[in-house]
Amino acid sequence: DWSSDVCSSDLGSPDRYVVRVLCCLLSGLAGRLFDELRERRSLAYTVAALPWLAHRAGAVFTYVATSPDREDEARGAMLAELGRVPEDSIDDEELERLRAELSETVERRFAETFEAVARHFEEVASTLFPGGEGRLRLVEPESEDAEPGVEVELRPAGKRITRLSLLSGGE
Repeated sequence: DWSSDVCSSDLGSPDRYVVRVLCCLLSGLAGRLFDELRERRSLAYTVAALPWLAHRAGAVFTYVATSPDREDEARGAMLAELGRVPEDSIDDEELERLRAELSETVERRFAETFEAVARHFEEVASTLFPGGEGRLRLVEPESEDAEPGVEVELRPAGKRITRLSLLSGGE
């Protein structure tokens, strides 16, 4: 039963990635729930499928905003659409939409996280090297085969900025 195997995945399960892809497939302006409930049937103002993943539990929460007099119809249509998920294959257009959405999410979250870590790293570096400074910066790959990276730059008091790998063992 897909609902108990996939939709109950926790943070430690490899199926957590399936849950996230499933939620992307169902949600968004081009998602299956939005398309069926809003575009085709005019049953909802908005719909969403959201993963909830915890240490030992998990679920997919669905949400539909509809008028009170159409609540039962909207719930039934949503459950029917969810029931079709195991049988319906993902076409190339849906797969490309999912890939683009997940890529955008990864890039956005990386940028947000990098910005926060870099900001805090500057504070930590000034604490570790009183009178000095440090920063993190993104580094573009040197060749097409290489991956981009993060470079750590530190300047102990009275010295010029250098890469972490060039500091002495005492520093």
